[in-house]
Amino acid sequence: MTYQVVRVRKGKLSWLFEEDPIDIVKIRNNLRNARPEDFEDKYLEVVAWAKKKDKSLDHDQIFRNAIILAAYLKVKGLNTSQLRKFLELANRANLKFRNKLDIKADILKMQCILAYSTRNDGKDLHGPINSLVAVLSPLLQTIGEKNFEKFYEFLQAVVAYHRFFGGRER
Repeated sequence: MTYQVVRVRKGKLSWLFEEDPIDIVKIRNNLRNARPEDFEDKYLEVVAWAKKKDKSLDHDQIFRNAIILAAYLKVKGLNTSQLRKFLELANRANLKFRNKLDIKADILKMQCILAYSTRNDGKDLHGPINSLVAVLSPLLQTIGEKNFEKFYEFLQAVVAYHRFFGGRER
């Protein structure tokens, strides 16, 4: 398999996500007229992070990436109800995880539902659902059972920030 190196130009809103700490109110105010291209470079960094086998799982990195993904999905037009569907599956798995039960089957089910949900975007490889799956699917594969809590925190943060940024129901 060969990989092509794609050079992505820095978006005009990328600076919002480089501040430390990230100002989520400033991000929300700037998303009103934003386009995905305005910070696609930051989204691609989140995708690369999700695919890394030895990723940083500290809280700062998790929440920074959740903020970027939530903002990107809001601008792409993802419905909150679509995100909540994945969160409901993760809630069930988290309940089992907290009770020290096996969650391998739940993780596999989540991966299957992620793959199935891409049908909503059809052939649009850059649609909102495919953008979400591009992060969650590799994250589920690399995070495993022992770090499921980190995945759950990430998904909860994505849903919360998406709603904060103005993500709507259908």
